[in-house]
Amino acid sequence: MSKRFVELAFSDLANQLAFPVKSVTGSALTRWQSKRSTPIVRGVLEKVDVKPDSRLLEIGYGRGNGIGEALKRVSTGSGVVFGIERSPYMEEVTRKRFILEEREQGKLVLDRCFDLRHLAYPSEFFDVVFHVDLFYFIKQESMLDVCRELHRVMKPEAVIACGMQISSLDKLEKWGLLTRSQTDPMRYLHNLEPAGFEQVKMEYLPSPAGEIQVISARKPAADASHSDPDQRMAELERDIKREMLRQTLVQTGKTPTKEDLELLKE
Repeated sequence: MSKRFVELAFSDLANQLAFPVKSVTGSALTRWQSKRSTPIVRGVLEKVDVKPDSRLLEIGYGRGNGIGEALKRVSTGSGVVFGIERSPYMEEVTRKRFILEEREQGKLVLDRCFDLRHLAYPSEFFDVVFHVDLFYFIKQESMLDVCRELHRVMKPEAVIACGMQISSLDKLEKWGLLTRSQTDPMRYLHNLEPAGFEQVKMEYLPSPAGEIQVISARKPAADASHSDPDQRMAELERDIKREMLRQTLVQTGKTPTKEDLELLKE
C-alpha cells in the first residue's frame, strides 16, 4: 500500500468527519461517531434542566442520537426540539428516522446552517442549547462571534452545554483526523464569558463508555431594562432588519458593505 494512498484515505476520513457525505466511508464513520457519542449526549442532557415544555436546540445533530434523547424529555409537554446541521446527508438520515415527530407531531424542526455566526432564529428563543464535539470545526477567528450568536438566541437563564470525551479525541488526533489545536477545550471555554455567559465550567463525569467532559454555561438573568417596551421594540426592529439583510445577501450574492457588516455584528 503506497504512502500516497494512505494519505488520501486519511484525508478522506478527516473531510468526512467535518462534513459527512453520502458514501461508504461517510456511512461507516458517522455510524461509529453515533455509537461513540450516545453516552456523551445523555450525560450532557442530564446536566441541563430540560422540562417537558422546553425549547431545545442541538447543533450538529449527525445521525440524530441527541435528537432522539431530547425528544424523550419533551414528549409529555409542549416542548419542541430544533436541530441544525450543515451536512445534507446527515439531514436526510435524521429526517427519515424522525419523520413522525417532524411531520405529524410537530415536536421536531430540522434546519440547515452553514455559518453558526448567523442563526435564523429570534432572540431569546431557546431554553437549552447543546452539542457534542462540534467546536473542533469552528475556526478560532469565528469562535467568539459564534458564542455571541448562541447567546443571542437563548432566553435569560438558559443553559448551553457541550459534551466530549478526551480519550476518544486523543485517538482521532493519533490517527491524524484532528489536531491538538482543534480539540483543545480551552479555546471554547475562554470565549464563553466574553460572549456574555456566566457560571462557565468544565466537569468530568462517569459514563458507561468511560469518563466524559461537559462544558456548560448560563445566560444571565434579564435586568430591569429587559422589560422596557421601547427597548424591546428597538431590539426586535434590529433583529428583523438583520434577518432581512441576511436573506438579501444570500439571495443576491452581493458583497456586504461596511454598514451591512456592522448591522450583522450587532
